[in-house]
Amino acid sequence: MDFTNTADNIFAVILSVLETYGITHRILSITLDNASANTKSIALFTERNIPQAGGYFFHQRCACHIINLVVQSGLKKVSNRIERIRDAISWIGSSNPRFQEFGRHCTLNGLRLRRFQTDMPVRWNSTYLMLKNCLEYDTTISGFYNMKLAASGCPPAQSLTPDDWYVAKIFVEFLQITDIRNKLFEAFSIYERRFGGVHTEPSPEPDTQSLPTSWSILKRRKKDKSPSDSSSTT
Repeated sequence: MDFTNTADNIFAVILSVLETYGITHRILSITLDNASANTKSIALFTERNIPQAGGYFFHQRCACHIINLVVQSGLKKVSNRIERIRDAISWIGSSNPRFQEFGRHCTLNGLRLRRFQTDMPVRWNSTYLMLKNCLEYDTTISGFYNMKLAASGCPPAQSLTPDDWYVAKIFVEFLQITDIRNKLFEAFSIYERRFGGVHTEPSPEPDTQSLPTSWSILKRRKKDKSPSDSSSTT
């Protein structure tokens, strides 16, 4: 959207689309994560008696988002070990000469040079993919990284250890389950978009020019909410 993600704005835009396509009272549920603005926007739909089945199924939380929150919470327990691996592969790939030098170490160990992608908190299973892709290179990464740390006079506490890789391996086995579940959710979503959905009588083509009515809805709500002018107290 071209404006702030407040509950009023989210409500106004979604409602304008529903009204344009004439499906305001045909929506069983809306999938949103549990951000406060999303939750409040759902409450605005409830105030207008739009949800079906009493609104019990109306706000469906994003399953993949919830799984990601669970994974991120678990990562905090081993964050120091995962962080050392993340720092190592990020440092190796941050300089082309350094990356080429690392490539020569890979060749000596019979491995193909590859560039590792670091993870990000909002991307589902990015930590799993990061760890999975670099586990095969654990000895080579540790040897090269620790050698460079020692040469630069860094404290040994920053070095990668076999325990770091052991924890990473165990965590990859756990994260593989969430990866499979996310792929199932994605596959179901694709199937539903292609073959599912509610089959109704064809509706006339909507007037897309009326989409900006979300602004008029928003202004009308603000006008209804605005307090009456009152004189200041002395």
